[in-house]
Amino acid sequence: IPHVRYYTNDTWDTISAGRPLSGGTNGFPFLLRGKYSQGNIYVLAVPEDFSDLYELPDGVLNQMRAIFTKDLKVRIEGPAKVSLFVYDNNTFIVESFLDEPVDIKVLAPKESTQIVDLVSGEKIGCDKPAVEGPWRMPQQSSTWSLTLQPHTYRVFSF
Repeated sequence: IPHVRYYTNDTWDTISAGRPLSGGTNGFPFLLRGKYSQGNIYVLAVPEDFSDLYELPDGVLNQMRAIFTKDLKVRIEGPAKVSLFVYDNNTFIVESFLDEPVDIKVLAPKESTQIVDLVSGEKIGCDKPAVEGPWRMPQQSSTWSLTLQPHTYRVFSF
């Protein structure tokens, strides 16, 4: 990844790359956050080969999803190559581009207690009720666990 240099103490390294905690000698900022007016500005160090983003660990991808989709009603947690399509009528699609089944989590508004599979009609109750998130991601969400089969999608409403 490109090495982003920043010389200010009002910018925070939100996600780091490298191995500073496991015997490595340095870490590189991968996602930086700085306050700007009434909001935040983010700088992402995109690898030269964009497909390397698919190699990021689930935890990094989940943190990026939480930050970048903060204003959406729904978000997902899981590995790379799983997509989320959100619509303004309280519906969404999750699609897997993986060659094997994958377990994901769907997080939706705290008022939601169930999601409905619009193809099968199945009603799915939430696994975990809403909780307050960390200061960077103050989204309160209910959580559902889903398994997607290889190269399939599911359509839901909440």
